[in-house]
Amino acid sequence: MLPKPSTYLRFLKDVFVYFRPREVVSGDFYWFSRDEEQNKVFVAAVDCTGHGVPGAFMSLIGNTYLNQIVNSDHITEADLILNKLHESIRSSLNQAKNQSRDGMDIALCIIDYNNKVIEFAGARNPMIYIKEDELFQLKGDNMDIGGVQREKERKFTKQIIPLEEGMQIYLFSDGFQDQFGGPEKNKYMRKNFKDLLFKIHKSNMMIQMQLLTEAFESWIKQDDGSQLDQIDDVLVIGLKV
Repeated sequence: MLPKPSTYLRFLKDVFVYFRPREVVSGDFYWFSRDEEQNKVFVAAVDCTGHGVPGAFMSLIGNTYLNQIVNSDHITEADLILNKLHESIRSSLNQAKNQSRDGMDIALCIIDYNNKVIEFAGARNPMIYIKEDELFQLKGDNMDIGGVQREKERKFTKQIIPLEEGMQIYLFSDGFQDQFGGPEKNKYMRKNFKDLLFKIHKSNMMIQMQLLTEAFESWIKQDDGSQLDQIDDVLVIGLKV
């Protein structure tokens, strides 16, 4: 289900995917696509309810619908993709009747080369980007894809920023920042994660992935040489445009 590097490296040259499932199968997944006619590239980091087999089942559903929405239905605007994904998940799981809470958080980025803009839409998860040695964050909407819906209609927000050469973009799940570790066995936390991304951003993409790997392993390593258990799937996507 997950795309091989040879797939996304055809249209994204400077990119890494740091993917560390907690178990053999994962509730996190990454997704890439391309619309050659519109000259758009789509990148998503998705965090489904649960991990292991239940999370992997939701990942399969989410991946299938993203492919259908973008590649078959040709819906190519970030907010409309999330709106349709939410409707599709709710319908397929019959959530209007059974009140199932299964769903997913997502950060979706669209690189629009023709119009020289980047579109972002998120369900809880943000997008971080760095340009001219400064870090910025676009927040996702405070609602999920799928799950319980109390409002009559759920509509996601599209944010647009200029596409500037040399920008670096990061999409991720919450697995890294929520991991317990360090001498006090605290959570890593979002602020420290953002600081880490800024610290490593001048390295090339493969080095950045190695530095993230080392930072995570160092965080969970204890003084006696043991490691704290990984509590969730970890996913970080970095790309340079």
